[in-house]
Amino acid sequence: MGQIIQNLLMFYALMEYSSDSIVFKEYFRDEKGGYTGGNFVSVSNEKARHYGMTPAQMKGKTDQDLLPSAEAAKSLKDDLWVMTHKRAIRDIRETITHPNGETVSVSVTKFPWFNQGGDIFGVICIARDISRRVEAEKQTDQLSEFLMRDMFQPLASIHSLIQNLESTPENKRIKKVYSQVFAKLCNIR
Repeated sequence: MGQIIQNLLMFYALMEYSSDSIVFKEYFRDEKGGYTGGNFVSVSNEKARHYGMTPAQMKGKTDQDLLPSAEAAKSLKDDLWVMTHKRAIRDIRETITHPNGETVSVSVTKFPWFNQGGDIFGVICIARDISRRVEAEKQTDQLSEFLMRDMFQPLASIHSLIQNLESTPENKRIKKVYSQVFAKLCNIR
């Protein structure tokens, strides 16, 4: 199998089966040296599925055609930054709204797309749904807040009281055990 065919088959497999939303966007230089366009040249099945279309139906569309205006403006700003600086942006957390109103948290990576001559002519964007991860982080934060508010603060009050107990052999033992427990709890934070 020739190298070109093998590369095409790998590209096809990536665009067909990846669970990430992948889009290749084409831009053109305008007379002022800026960029215009942003038309989709190729999109993954996952990206098309989010919009209820096929990859072929998505060809030629732009973020402005599909996203709410604020999200489309942010995407364009990021694309222009990538092309101007010829550098990638990685793992930027964003919230995307799909046409059905569903909002999802995504991790976005964008990088420049160069032609064989080394000129930049577009951006490749990969967005991974991280909604479950974001929800788990929120739950972890809520649990930490609960532990601090409802468990740690009362224990700190008890710790203070125990430290002020008069010095009897029994109280010394209580202080020692409680101090060890309290120190371990402090390290959990």
